[in-house]
Amino acid sequence: MKRRALNGYLAQANAMPFKYGTFDCALFAAGWVKCITGKDLTLGVEYSTLREGREKLQEAGLDDHVEAAASQLGEVPVAMARAGDVASVPAGRGSFGLGIVTGERVAVLTRWNGVGFVQLSDAVRAFRVETS
Repeated sequence: MKRRALNGYLAQANAMPFKYGTFDCALFAAGWVKCITGKDLTLGVEYSTLREGREKLQEAGLDDHVEAAASQLGEVPVAMARAGDVASVPAGRGSFGLGIVTGERVAVLTRWNGVGFVQLSDAVRAFRVETS
């Protein structure tokens, strides 16, 4: 995993406005995975609202965006996550968001402030992003 690529992706993401279906936590993580591996975590699902995104994933047989990531990336213990992996973190009201592990922290997309960080220890699941 090239640290420079991760830092560049996070800097670019920090300038992007949050908008469901255009740039939200699922697309933030999926964009990173696509950038580094070429793999499309979105499964081709397009949406413009949170509700629409959830409905389309459920039509595809997945509970949510975290399960979409889990279906394509190998799950690892959170303690074994390394920079560039994807992590699921609590996002409030019983929901979970996806972020990108940077080391001891996870970069997450916030609605109003671009990229923020939470502790890796806050993550509940982690998924290995393998590069070739």
